[in-house]
Amino acid sequence: MNDQELQNLKATGARLETASEAADHRDRDGRVSRPRGRTRRTILRAAAVPAGFCAGIVLAVSSVVVADPIPNLDPKADFTGVISGEKMHANFANIEERLAASETARPGDPAVGASVAGWVGYATAPSDADAVIDALEVELETTGRAVEVRLAGAGSQPFIAGSVNAGNLEFTFRIERLTEGEDVDWVTVEEFYWRNFTGQGFTVLRVPPGSLRAADAPEAGTTTYRVIAWAEPSAGNPSVDLARVRLVAQELAVNAGE
Repeated sequence: MNDQELQNLKATGARLETASEAADHRDRDGRVSRPRGRTRRTILRAAAVPAGFCAGIVLAVSSVVVADPIPNLDPKADFTGVISGEKMHANFANIEERLAASETARPGDPAVGASVAGWVGYATAPSDADAVIDALEVELETTGRAVEVRLAGAGSQPFIAGSVNAGNLEFTFRIERLTEGEDVDWVTVEEFYWRNFTGQGFTVLRVPPGSLRAADAPEAGTTTYRVIAWAEPSAGNPSVDLARVRLVAQELAVNAGE
């Protein structure tokens, strides 16, 4: 192509654009800088020129600036094509939903009660005031998920036990939940019953505190649990006792897909 042909191309408005000139931004000192998060894409456009010049068609080289793909923080997020404000709002909503789901996909923080070094009770019925183990009480903020309530050790050789001077030994530990509303009362979550047939002599039966483990389904809100214990009436002066234990309540995780 000679000088005359180039002059004719300029006259028809066709020009060659370099990719750098189209995409780069130059500051006052002439230095090149590109916006972060953008990619230069080179596009070949066909430009018509009068017959007789370069076989009639030339390819004009130009470039446009497009956004780099945003890291896919969520499998459901849509980062394809033009990223509009509406699409971004939808993507963030999906991310918030998955974050909320991840919170229920793991157990909640446990509410751990005080350690009880020792306790002895002589109640022979659950209605006896002596049956309540005051220190074994815990309060938990629940969201409507299932809750596990259990006794746990709080020192060396923890135990719960029953004893009797003579005859058969029978004793019960019960986990209860305090109801709310108009009819405030303690309701049974689960009872744990032991019986030892000895018939005579002094008898003691000790079991690990982890034997008391129950599942509950309270409503969302503040939930309070406690433990009571009693022994069946007997001429052998029965009692129940425990040492180095505490009460723990914790919301359980929700299975994936629920």
